Amino acid sequence: MKRKKASKGILVDVAMLLVCLVCITSCISSGILAKYATGTKTKDLGRPASFKVSAVRTSGDDEAEITDDRSYAEYEVKVTNDSETAVSYDITLYFSEEIKGIVTVEFGGETYGATDEDKKTIEIKNAGTLADGGAYDTVTFKLVVDLDAFTASFESGEANIDFDTMVRFTQID
Repeated sequence: MKRKKASKGILVDVAMLLVCLVCITSCISSGILAKYATGTKTKDLGRPASFKVSAVRTSGDDEAEITDDRSYAEYEVKVTNDSETAVSYDITLYFSEEIKGIVTVEFGGETYGATDEDKKTIEIKNAGTLADGGAYDTVTFKLVVDLDAFTASFESGEANIDFDTMVRFTQID
């Protein structure tokens, strides 16, 4: 028994196959394109904020006040922020001689001494924060000299304690 062919010709079969493929691919591609084909127009108008800060020594004792076994000298530094952003600041004192065990700094109710690695540097981390646009602080710190340790370190008991003050600013917003 012979079977009859159900198709009406090869061209009709190919045409039906193409119609089915077009339907399937259009459904798939329209779903994918709707997900991933999104467009926007953007323009970058950003610019860096101005950063203008300063620190100036406004006063300080040239001669220290001596009481009992300690000597005190107060120093003021005016810290100004004319930036468009807020800043925090650290204060570092660099001494010309080794001062570990001899000199400490009192600031904000805390006492700071020289670090173990560098016997000539005292660091005050996070000394303060200034808002943007012309904010300023007058920072006062007290240099304290232990006279017993000072006399033991210097034979004559007399020497100048020379130091430089550096203020390091960090942008915080």
